[in-house]
Formats: sequence, structure tokens, C-alpha cells
Amino acid sequence: MEKKRYRSSYSLEHYIKVLISLSIPIIVINIMVSFFSIITTRQQNVTHISNTITLYQNETVRKTVAVEHFVRWTAIHEPLVETLETSTDFGERKDAISTFRTRVSDNQYATGREYQYFLYLEEQDLFFNSSALNLSYSDYLICKKEFLKKIKSGETLKNSSDWKILKIRKNYYFYYIITYNNRTFISLISARDILTPLEDVNLGANGYMLMKDTNNTILANTDSKKKHSSGNPLFLSRLFFGNEESNLPFTLNIFVDNWSYERIIIIQIFVIIMAFIVALTLFVFLFYMQQKVIKPIRNFSLNLSKINEGSNLLDLQDGNIIELEQASMQFKNLMREITKLKITLYEEELEKKRIQIGFLQQQIKPHFYLNCLTTIYSMAQTKNYKEIESMALFTSKYLRYLFQTNKDFIKLEYELNHVNDYLNIQSLRYGSAFSYQCDIEAGTAEAVIPPLILMTFMENTIKHCVSLTITLKITLKVQKRRRLEKDYLKILLKDSGPGFNKEALHVLNSRHTLAGKDGNRIGISNTKERLTFLYGEDYELKFSNNIDMGACIELLLPFHTENN
Repeated sequence: MEKKRYRSSYSLEHYIKVLISLSIPIIVINIMVSFFSIITTRQQNVTHISNTITLYQNETVRKTVAVEHFVRWTAIHEPLVETLETSTDFGERKDAISTFRTRVSDNQYATGREYQYFLYLEEQDLFFNSSALNLSYSDYLICKKEFLKKIKSGETLKNSSDWKILKIRKNYYFYYIITYNNRTFISLISARDILTPLEDVNLGANGYMLMKDTNNTILANTDSKKKHSSGNPLFLSRLFFGNEESNLPFTLNIFVDNWSYERIIIIQIFVIIMAFIVALTLFVFLFYMQQKVIKPIRNFSLNLSKINEGSNLLDLQDGNIIELEQASMQFKNLMREITKLKITLYEEELEKKRIQIGFLQQQIKPHFYLNCLTTIYSMAQTKNYKEIESMALFTSKYLRYLFQTNKDFIKLEYELNHVNDYLNIQSLRYGSAFSYQCDIEAGTAEAVIPPLILMTFMENTIKHCVSLTITLKITLKVQKRRRLEKDYLKILLKDSGPGFNKEALHVLNSRHTLAGKDGNRIGISNTKERLTFLYGEDYELKFSNNIDMGACIELLLPFHTENN
């Protein structure tokens, strides 16, 4: 016998009561979630700003320490200053000043153009700027007068290892001064220039930063036109960064305007209130419908049931709303896809940052720089002045290229010049321990490639293959190839060294990483990740060994120039 299922039926009043009972806790929970979201977002923003300021302080400390070392070394050891003190020939002194300014300008590549330098020779009564001026000539005269007053009074000999503050008109400056015998060397920087890198930090509409000294004097701020008392203090978060841990001569007071976040919760509360009003209006409408429509229909149905009592001709049981269930399922699917997309984008961004950090780490090679300096020192001891000049020139060009490489692509010609500078440095160190041959096909030098790609492979070859007993032969060949109706740049690097072992070849050609957790062998791994990030799958990188002896690296990249 067929069994019929009967679902429980309830009156309209019951559903209204249930809906009201559920609406109250939902509204309360929604308000609590809103407040929690705002607090979390606010805390994350403050944490992000704190991390940014910490990185800024570390970078500022690095620059100030470099400036202090440069000022001390120049005041004590700089031979050009000695030339200015002893020379009586006007032309020789003019050349010495020009060369000295060039020396200072080269140092500014590492510390920044905002640091200005001045030199004063007491016996010669000579005071001049050693770098380009960032202040007006009238301010320069005031600055010169103040420094001469401090030097003659002996004030510069007190706490010479500290940065001091100088006020010129309405602007404040930090200066570091060293007096040694007859000479005084000074570095000067505007407090405003120190604070400039933080102007891009988003502090909200009424947020601002204050730089203060130990006496709580305001030295600079991020926006001099903004009234610092504006904005509701209730929505301002104050961050304080003292100078105890950073050893900087100033403190930072940062006020973050959180009104944009608090405004969200106010809007959401307003939306909840409007929803409650709409719901209340709906309840009134349903009650009116129950009294004016449903109740008469119910009475009419009751009357119809009396016609054929005991029969079930009218089955008016309530059913589920399929449309809402379908809409709910589609919305869940949509939210699931959005969540997956967010996770994918977040992972890609993390991967990009990791690759960029690895690229920066690849550029930092303190051991190589120290070896260059040690080589120059050894040459100086043996009085090989020509070699010293060559070593200093090649090292300067090598470092300048690294500091200026901030693009995704550069001309192949520049990369090859950089490789030549590096090999020239190594030839001064190792002598005739290796030879280098380069064959560049006409028209390929204008192609663009990622910076330091060839440099990574060349450094790896020199590091692992140079021997003092056998001359290493290195050959580099660059050609243009056509494949699948598309132009490619083929780069072939060979050497006569020991080559790769089987395990390394397997890992390299399978695109697995060689980098360890300690940071070793990060060069080739970072290079492969950068190529994948920039070209996707549209490149080839093969590692192999020559038939006779040595390693072979073949790189195939899409052929592009700066114009296409």
C-alpha cells in the first residue's frame, strides 16, 4: 500500500514569531562581527605601518653609519685633503678640489644625494662645499657662518661621534662633524629629507607624522600645511618610535587616522537598522495579508471541506521554496570560487615577493666586494699602481651596474659589459688562470634580457672551475634563432672545467631548486624562478656536459628589444 508523507503545517503567526526570534540574535551577531572585523583590520593596518617604519629606521641607520665612516675616514686619511693643505700651485689645488668632489659624489650613490658635505681647512682658511648644494645660497652662507663659529669655539671637539641639530631659518638640519688637526669635514642633511621616504605611507585623511628631538621640539612633519589638531582624537592611533634602540638622533610620533575603518561599521549598523525596518514593514504587510486575504481563503477552504467531509480533494500543505535553495547553492558556489581566486592571487603575490627578495639577495655579495678590496690592498703593498687603477675602475663599474639594475629587462649589451667588468676583476686576481672568448651575432646586442642572468652563470663558472694549475677556457656565443614563426635569442656558455655531476644535472634539468635553507646555491635557483616568472613556459634552460670536458649551459629566450 502506498504511504503518503505528510509534512507538519504551521500557521502564519508561528512563522512570523520564529522570524522575529531569529532576527534579533542575527542582528546582534552581525554587529559583533562588524566590530571584530574593524578592530582586526585596524590592528593589521597599524602593524603594517609599524613594520614599514622599522624597515625605514634600519635603512636610515645603515646610511648614517656609512656617512659617519666616510666622514671620519676622509678627515683622517684622504690624500686629496693633504694635497689641498700642502700645495701652493693654484692649478693643482683646483684639480684636487674637483677630484675630491667626484670622490664625494661617488659615495653619495650609496647614501643618497640628500647628504651634503663641507670641508674646512683652518690654516688655509678655506671652506667650501664638497657636494652639490640642496639649500639656497643664502641658507648656505648662514650654515657656513654657524659651522665656522662652532669650529673656532672648539665646540666641534665635544661629542664628535654624535649627530647634532642645526636650525637655519625655519628648517632643521642634522650634521655630523669631525675635526682632525687642521681639517674639519662635515655632513649635513635636512630633517625634512630624512622624513621624505615616509610620505607615501597611508595614514588616513587626517593622519600625520612628527619628527622630534630629545627636547620634544618638532623638527619636521609629513605635511606642513595640515593642522595636526584636526580630526577626531577618538579615531587616531598613536605610534611612538624612540631613539633608544635605533640610536637615531630623533624620535617619530605617528598618528594613524582610523576614521575610514570606523565609518564602515557605522554604515553597516545603518544598513542593519534599515533591514530591521524593512523586516518590520514586511511583518506588518504579512499580518495585513493574513487578516485580509489568507483568513478569508482559509474560511473558504474550511467551508469547501464540509461539502465532502472525509475526502482529501484539496491538499494545501506548505512546500519548500526551491528557488531560494537554488539561489543559496549558487551563491555558495560563487563565494567558493571567489575564495579560491583570492587564495591563488595571494599565493602568486607571495611567490613574486619571494622571487624578488631572492633576486635582491643574489645581488648582495659581501665576500666578493671584500676580496676586491683585499686585492687592491695587496697591490698597494707591492706598489702595482697601474693594476690598482684598473681594479678600482672595474670594481666601480661593476658596483654601479648592480646599484642601477632595478628593471625587469635590460639590453644584452649592458649585461655583456657587466660580465666583462667582472672578468677583468677576476683576471687581476687570478692572472692567466682563465681565458674568455665572446662571439656575438650582429643585431643581437640590442635584445633585452633579465638583468644579472648571464652574470649568475659566469660567477658560478669562475667560482667552481678556476684552477691555478690548468687554464680554464670560457666561451660565450649569442645567436638569433627562428622557431615556430617566432624569433628567439640563443645564449651558449661553455667552459673546460670539471663539468656538472649527474645528481646536479638531474636536479637542474628537472627544474627542481638547488637552494638550501641556509641560502647556499641560491643563484641558479633564483635565476630559474625569475625566468619562469617573466616568461612563463616560453623559454628553455638546459644544462649538460661537453663531450671532452667541461660544462655547457644553453639558454633560449624570446627575442625582444626596447621598442617592441
